[in-house]
Amino acid sequence: MTQKKSFKWLDNEKKSSADNILIVELFLIITLVYLSTKRLISKKKSLTLLITNDIISLYTVHQNYINRKYLYNDWVAEKHFLRNFLFVYQKRSWRKK
Repeated sequence: MTQKKSFKWLDNEKKSSADNILIVELFLIITLVYLSTKRLISKKKSLTLLITNDIISLYTVHQNYINRKYLYNDWVAEKHFLRNFLFVYQKRSWRKK
């Protein structure tokens, strides 16, 4: 009995962590579109180019976090990723102004 419950709990845990990853990635893409649009207005560059470059860099960094996540709790790693990514992105966009 106890083993069946623990296996169900593990399955639910894996599903919820996958949902968390999807939610974080959607949030980051929306944030990137918003920040890229702000930069576009100030720099008058191609919006598609800015968003594409930002999404590629986001995807690369996020995949690195996913690959290293065995060291962390899933949700803690996602929160660290969000905080670090937004901080670096804002710092980079301020520098380019």
